[in-house]
Amino acid sequence: MIERLPSSTRQHLYRAAPGGFASVLDTQLSRMRLGIDAANFGLSLLDDDRTDQRERLEDFRDFCEFSAQDYRDELMQRWLDYRGKRRK
Repeated sequence: MIERLPSSTRQHLYRAAPGGFASVLDTQLSRMRLGIDAANFGLSLLDDDRTDQRERLEDFRDFCEFSAQDYRDELMQRWLDYRGKRRK
């Protein structure tokens, strides 16, 4: 998101990279895949009689799937549309 610019002096110059916010958002929402894997692993360890724990893990897994897939794609598209309209 932030990149260092070349400088002929000892001065350090930085700028917000073009598309940096979209890149950060994409990266953070993609990391939700780790939660899906962890929840699935936890579910594989729990017996069916532990319904409360299974329900919490299933909710967490479903939220991570939603965030990593449906929400991520929709939010990224909405952001790109919004920025496109603002730049006209």
